[in-house]
Amino acid sequence: MESRWMLGVTMWLLLWSLVYTAAIWTSGHPGGFLFTNERADTQQEIWFLGFAAHAIRHGQNPFFTTLMYAGRGGVNTLANTSELAIGVLLAPVTWIFGPVLSVNLATLMAPVVTGAVTFRCLRHVTVRRFGKALAATLVAFSPGIVGAAVGGHLMLTVFVYPPIVLALLFDLFVAKRRSPRWIGIAFALATTVQFFIGTELLAMTACTTVIGLLVAFVVNPRYRPEWERLAQAAAWAIGGTVLLLGYPLWFAVAGPQHVNGPAWPIVPFAHHAPSDILHGGLLNDNFGGTGVGGGINTAFLGMALLVVLALSIPVWRRRTATVIGIVGVLAWMLSLGDPIGATGAWAHLTHPMHFLNHITIFQGIMASRFDLVAAFCAAVLLSFSVDGWIAVVRNRPARRGPRVQRATTVVVYAVAALVLLPIFSMYALPPAAAIHEPRWFAASARHLRPSGNVLVFPNFSTLVWEAREDFPFPIMGGYAIIPGPDGQRALSMFPPSPLDEVLLRAEVAHRVQSVNLTSATLPTALETLRHRGVSTVVVFTKAPLAGVVAANFTGLFARGPRIDHGTMIWAITGSLLPKRPRPGAGPAIATCAWRWRLSANDAVRCVELYLGEPETVPGFGHIR
Repeated sequence: MESRWMLGVTMWLLLWSLVYTAAIWTSGHPGGFLFTNERADTQQEIWFLGFAAHAIRHGQNPFFTTLMYAGRGGVNTLANTSELAIGVLLAPVTWIFGPVLSVNLATLMAPVVTGAVTFRCLRHVTVRRFGKALAATLVAFSPGIVGAAVGGHLMLTVFVYPPIVLALLFDLFVAKRRSPRWIGIAFALATTVQFFIGTELLAMTACTTVIGLLVAFVVNPRYRPEWERLAQAAAWAIGGTVLLLGYPLWFAVAGPQHVNGPAWPIVPFAHHAPSDILHGGLLNDNFGGTGVGGGINTAFLGMALLVVLALSIPVWRRRTATVIGIVGVLAWMLSLGDPIGATGAWAHLTHPMHFLNHITIFQGIMASRFDLVAAFCAAVLLSFSVDGWIAVVRNRPARRGPRVQRATTVVVYAVAALVLLPIFSMYALPPAAAIHEPRWFAASARHLRPSGNVLVFPNFSTLVWEAREDFPFPIMGGYAIIPGPDGQRALSMFPPSPLDEVLLRAEVAHRVQSVNLTSATLPTALETLRHRGVSTVVVFTKAPLAGVVAANFTGLFARGPRIDHGTMIWAITGSLLPKRPRPGAGPAIATCAWRWRLSANDAVRCVELYLGEPETVPGFGHIR
């Protein structure tokens, strides 16, 4: 019976996962379509999954690469959300069908695996299979998981570590079905796999587990643990974890290109408002859940579910439920973060993360993502509530009759299922769109044989193609976490050079003001290219601010590009890279870059004419 329920729950989860991701599978070839909501992070995950397969095929170090941020030290993949475990598992799919299909397949299967593992891990924690199935459904399709799936955050959608930890701790302290050695080894293996999926969820689980153990001893002060059993389990868990993760952990925190401190500027204050747990819909200017403004409210659980859980407290038959309830409340409080810009009554509340975000383990956690833990606790409590109310029904006087008991049981199941509808009703099926790469990639990029590194603008345009083509050349840019100029902060939002500032503002911020190189910064930009070993610069003319960037490079190199399939290319090998900027390059860029509004070709031609014969540039002869 248990195996049939397991199969049924898995098929149920797969059905709804197919429905939610239908746009990917019905729009065309799933290896060429992505969700349109949040492309940047998805392209990064495609690159990392492609790199995992590439590293295995070519026998390279999977923990480090210079294929991204070439000339800038490379990338420590363990300091990033590289999901190496997922990439290695799906490497055969990547080799045959490409990394885009691997990402889409992982997005499809993540909630299925999450829900199935949750159902299995609750096997001995709660009793009623229907309650466990509801809990598995809520965990698999909680707002935080759905938001992460659309945003391309595979490190969150594979939410299997918390239910495994719950099952192991329940077995260790309560059920005592397995030997402490088995529990310790299982804990070490689960921790190792989670480390290679994502360290943020690992850190959140570790924090809430410690909190839960402390709460458990406070709730039941008379409990006398079997210290020998605990010591054996701890020894095997710690020993196994050190053996399996000793070197990878060192590589992540102290290896080449490691990062100290918060990786992203939004980490310390990304937060939820207290009312978010009650009100569904979209977030506007708040950073929540996926970490992207405008995402769904990932903290939402709804009044109906919370009321049912509150009314069920008297029927919870285990102290475990009380502990999980307290942990869920504390996780919700942690998700409130440290809102720097809070106003009104919200600004006068005491926020736990205000005191904790200076502790190392919390610096890598986006506070709002504690809503995942809160939703998990709510799901487990729903299963406990079903058990409790069914027990009340079964313990009623026999004169009520079996029919009444069966009818009441159906009512309990129906109410438990209905309280989830407000959560699922706020979802909309996400649209998908084809990946449109610049024609140059298909026509000429594979024939490029650079003698050094390649700078591509816009940078994101190359990530998917690089992964699909098995990384034919190293790129100077990228989208990953690497150390900043001081070796401490992450480079993600802190450009270390004027050239990086131009590229970042033009690509990410789409800011025209104060984006150009000047006479003072042009020498530094040339030295940056020389130091990073860049031999080729590629600018796609259809990018929004391609004309601005192209004008800057034309002034920097004092010559125009070669045009190939709507792409501007500068080969700057050896003597082709000037030793110093040409006089007048700064004013030429300032004068002509605005012509991006006409076209990139206009901006480039303007700079060329200015540097040659400025008086012939229409409308600009007055500059002298």
